[in-house]
Amino acid sequence: VGGIQMAGPRLNAESFQRLPTLSKLSERISAAAGKSTNIELVNQRTKLGGNGPIMANALASVGANIIISSRHQEEAAAAAKKIAETHSVKTLGNAADVIQTDEINALIELAEKDFGGIDILVNNAGINIRKPPEAVSLAEWREVLDTNLTSAYLCSHATHPEMKKAGGGKKPKKGKAAAADRTSPGRGRSPGRDSMRLRL
Repeated sequence: VGGIQMAGPRLNAESFQRLPTLSKLSERISAAAGKSTNIELVNQRTKLGGNGPIMANALASVGANIIISSRHQEEAAAAAKKIAETHSVKTLGNAADVIQTDEINALIELAEKDFGGIDILVNNAGINIRKPPEAVSLAEWREVLDTNLTSAYLCSHATHPEMKKAGGGKKPKKGKAAAADRTSPGRGRSPGRDSMRLRL
């Protein structure tokens, strides 16, 4: 997420005091009338934690209610709570492994019950095993394919009937993205099996 801030006095090369309002900027411009002055605009970016949170926040900002799933209940609940507080929308964080059909179906039932259905499914699961190619085992290869590809099929396949009945829906695919991160030996910082379901 990016934003432009108006710099007031610089404290050093790395930090500055921000002009908090447009009225303060107006005062600064008025005081500089007829003089030579510099007004510095600083582009600042805030990392939200990965493509999952970025997409969830973007959709919530235009009024979408959000269900976030993660294999880790605490992470899903915390992310949902933050989005609700930021955007004043209805949210829910729920644990689910999106390569397990029973857990996918349970989450869909929860969405139908508490949100009235699913309008947008974001297939956001992805992992990356960082090893030399010759060191990747067949089990690890299958884990990556299941997480990054099969999960998109399973979630899309499971949500399709209700979306079709409701007249349509959206299923964007976003691989190697995260609503929550997983770190384990032999892997870099990489996303877990997470997906988001959103209700407009």
